[in-house]
Amino acid sequence: IGKWLLYVSSNARYFYSRETKMENQSLARSAETNGELKQIINVVPYEGIRKQSGGKMPWFGGDPTVYGWAETDFSLYSGSHAGIFGALFEPTNQEGILKIDLLATQLTKGKAYPTYLLYNPYTTAKKVIYQVKGEGSVDLYDTVTNRVVQRAVLNETTLIIPPDGAVVIVEIPEKAEVIRRGLNNYTNGIYLSSNRSTVSFKNLNNFDTVSGQFTIELVITGNFEDAIKEADLYIGNELFRLTDNMVRLDTRNFERGAKKVTAKVITAHGLSDESTLRLYFE
Repeated sequence: IGKWLLYVSSNARYFYSRETKMENQSLARSAETNGELKQIINVVPYEGIRKQSGGKMPWFGGDPTVYGWAETDFSLYSGSHAGIFGALFEPTNQEGILKIDLLATQLTKGKAYPTYLLYNPYTTAKKVIYQVKGEGSVDLYDTVTNRVVQRAVLNETTLIIPPDGAVVIVEIPEKAEVIRRGLNNYTNGIYLSSNRSTVSFKNLNNFDTVSGQFTIELVITGNFEDAIKEADLYIGNELFRLTDNMVRLDTRNFERGAKKVTAKVITAHGLSDESTLRLYFE
């Protein structure tokens, strides 16, 4: 979700006239001859972006002028999302790493401590200056790892975010005790996070091609102590038992073509997860 929010916050600028080539905009001719219209274009976004129009790729405009129900493609209702982004996103000292307020749009939220998502899109770890929301000293609890990563923080501190990774920081009172109840974690009776176990494929990507003998290995991780009770692999509807989270296969035992491969895991605490990809068997 951190990666998606970063991309959408960056790409949203292309809905505004000043961020694109004038010849690729539906109101280019009017904007050049009408000063008032040109000013409006700079602050009100287009309704949509099309793959192409009249040989121009991409094309910035919308439905109004295409279907004739308005004279321009300006979109005040689309521009309202800029306000949502303004409430969610805050820049940090690292370009491309946003501090995202996860409570900003929760209008019916219950009691919660300030909670922020920071995603690092780089291939190396980055040091981010984190500024505390309140005036008092707090501990910083990361819900990704379910542990306190900084204690007694006043005003600001430095966080190290792993490459292509994220932290979800909750500002909890200094020296507050984190208590586990079942699969959830609380401080002063206020929910912080859940304990999770996940499964993914190691060294295999969706639509990869495999041939001959090959190994499927699963990566099973959790953010708390939880043993794996069952781990199974399905190719289509056929079950394959795993040994040490791995299974050795031979494509010559299968019909050639694309196949759905699904990994399923159940933990001792009753958590379950599954991951699916499609592989092409030669």
